[in-house]
Amino acid sequence: MWKQVKKELPPKSHTTRIENTVGVGIPDSHIAYNGSAFWLELKIAKANRIDLRPAQIAWNYEYSLAGGKNFFLVSRPSKGDVFLFGGGQSLDLHEKGLETSPMYHGSSLADCVSCALRLASE
Repeated sequence: MWKQVKKELPPKSHTTRIENTVGVGIPDSHIAYNGSAFWLELKIAKANRIDLRPAQIAWNYEYSLAGGKNFFLVSRPSKGDVFLFGGGQSLDLHEKGLETSPMYHGSSLADCVSCALRLASE
């Protein structure tokens, strides 16, 4: 999914892909563009369920409370749709899955990424 997201980012975006076991809970992507920066956790939903580890829930919630910009971009391949949630919604995502109110829901990954970029700049 990362390759698809990266294709939808504007030219001159700076991206860092993070896959490690040291910073447990840290989202897997950091994106900076046009003076704004944010973290993005990519997830694949199984039916309406989103698997989040306790460290991911805690990190995203606390980062959001501190005023950081962070999001979950969730793809549900079985229905061909994508969702964008705020990092502060991590506990709801864990408990309610896709029944949580998204910031974006649609079929366009490009629109979902654009929504994240817009929200990060606010």
